[in-house]
Order: sequence, then C-alpha cells, then structure tokens
Amino acid sequence: MENMKALRRVILGRLFDHLREHYGIELTREAFVDGDLSLRRIDELLAFKSDLRIGELRSALGRLEDGTYGTCIVCKVRIQAERLLDDPARRCCPGCEKRLSRAAMHSGHASLHL
Repeated sequence: MENMKALRRVILGRLFDHLREHYGIELTREAFVDGDLSLRRIDELLAFKSDLRIGELRSALGRLEDGTYGTCIVCKVRIQAERLLDDPARRCCPGCEKRLSRAAMHSGHASLHL
C-alpha cells in the first residue's frame, strides 16, 4: 500500500508540473500531490484541460487504481521501476515499445507515444 502511495505521488507530481506549466493551477503542489484527492476531484480539476500528456497521466492514475499500473499493456510483463520513475505514464516495456515504434514508422504514424 505504501508503494502505491509513492507511485501515486510521482504521477500526481508530474501532472501538477504539467498543469502549472501549461494551464496554471490554484492548488499548491503539496495540496495536489500530498492531499487525498479522489479521482473524481482530479477529473474536476482537469475539466476543460485536454492534451496528450494530461490523458497519459490520468490514464496512469486509473491503472494504479485498478491494479494494472506498471504492467506492459501488450505483453503483460512488469515494467522496470526506473523506467516508470523516468516517465510514470509509461504503458509498455522496452521490447514492446521498440516493436510498436517500428510498426508505427512503417505505417506512417511515427508520432505514436507509448
């Protein structure tokens, strides 16, 4: 449970930084990251703010809540903790990232973000 709280703080920290940089936010970092904001309250704060990064980080929070966070969405292998700390919204293991990236480049969708 403590590990889940730490992961949640990392994701919320990245989300807060993104919101502050691109949209401004009225809450303090501590209130946003360390508070016990429900997903519903977070969604209220995200209302009318839409971009790819917000979607990725919000999705990561959902995966954390449903117990699938840190598992590759393609092959179901655990993603290394260092990779998740680097990008807490990461959804794929390195092998699947490479395969999907190659497939996207061959299909002309080089901007696929995993």
